[in-house]
Amino acid sequence: MGNANTSDVDRLCTLVRRLRRIEAHPLIAADGGETIHRLHSTQFTQTVFDHRTDPAQSYVVLKFDLPDEVQFESLAARLRPLTLGTDVIGHKSIMDALDALTDSTDLAIAISNAALRREWEEATRRDRKNRGAKTRAYTMYAGEEGDDDAEAATDLDLAYAWLYEDSLHGDVPAYDEFNARDRYQAATHVFAHIAVVALETLAYIRWLVAEGYLDLPEEVFTVDVVVAETKWEVRGQIYVGEPGKVMAGGDLNKPPPGMKTIQEAMRPLIQDRIDAEFERTQPIGDAVNALAQAEEAMVEADGMPADVAQHMDAVVNRLTSESDDN
Repeated sequence: MGNANTSDVDRLCTLVRRLRRIEAHPLIAADGGETIHRLHSTQFTQTVFDHRTDPAQSYVVLKFDLPDEVQFESLAARLRPLTLGTDVIGHKSIMDALDALTDSTDLAIAISNAALRREWEEATRRDRKNRGAKTRAYTMYAGEEGDDDAEAATDLDLAYAWLYEDSLHGDVPAYDEFNARDRYQAATHVFAHIAVVALETLAYIRWLVAEGYLDLPEEVFTVDVVVAETKWEVRGQIYVGEPGKVMAGGDLNKPPPGMKTIQEAMRPLIQDRIDAEFERTQPIGDAVNALAQAEEAMVEADGMPADVAQHMDAVVNRLTSESDDN
C-alpha cells in the first residue's frame, strides 16, 4: 500500500457510495448503461437531401433522441460532486486518494491509475472564462443567415450553461441566443461522458478490492444508497412534551421524564369528543326511546291502528336519519 491515512479511506468510501448511487439511476440501471454510452458518443441521425438541379432545395435534417430532461437532470445532480474541485469526492481528490491507497510501485496499477486520472480530466475539461476556447464534439452558431457576426458557442459552453443557468444553479443567463433545447442537447453528451467514466471508476475499484490491491470496508458496497420504496410503515412509539423539551437518553420503550405517550396525550381530547357527540345526539335518542315505549304501550293495550303504526315508524326513521346526517 501507499501512504494510506484515514481521510483517504473515508474519501474513497464516500466515493463508492456515490458511484453506486449513480449506477442505480434509472437511466443507467434500466439497460445496463447502454443509453448513457449512446449519449456519450454524441450520436444523431442525419438525412441528406441533394437536389442537383436546384441547390436551394438541398438540405440536411438532423434527428436527435434524448431522454426526458427531468430524469437526466437528476443524473446530473448525482454526478455533480465529482466535477467540483472543492468537493470531498472531486475527481482530482479521489485520484490522489486512490494513488495513496494502492501500490504505486506496481507498474500495472500505476499505469491504470494514471489512465483513469486522464479520463477524468478529459471528461471534465472546460474553460469557463474563455467562451469557445474548448470543444468536445461541435460548435454551434446563432444568427441570421449570412450574418458575419453570428454568436458561437461550443458544446462544452452550452452544456455548462444548461447546468449553471437552467438546472442545478442560478447563474444569470448568458447564452439566450441559443434556446433551452440547444443547451440541453449539449448537456446530455457532456454529462453522459462523465457518467461513463464514473461507471468505469466503480468497476475499477471493485476489481482492485476483489484482487486485494485495495482495502475498503465491505459495507460501502452493500449499504443502501437509494430509496426504492415510495410507501412504508414504521411501528414504534411517539412521546410528546412541552415545546422545547429535549428527549434524554435512556430506555426509549417508556416515556422520558416530563413526557408522555401520544395515546396518553390524546385520551382527554378523544373523551371530550365522545362526550360532546353524546350530548349532541342525546335528545334524538330520548325521542326515539319515548316513541318506542309509547308504541309498546299501545300494542299491549288494544293494538295499534295500522295508520298510527305507519306514522310512528316514519317518525323514528326520520329521527335516526337526522342522527346519521349529523
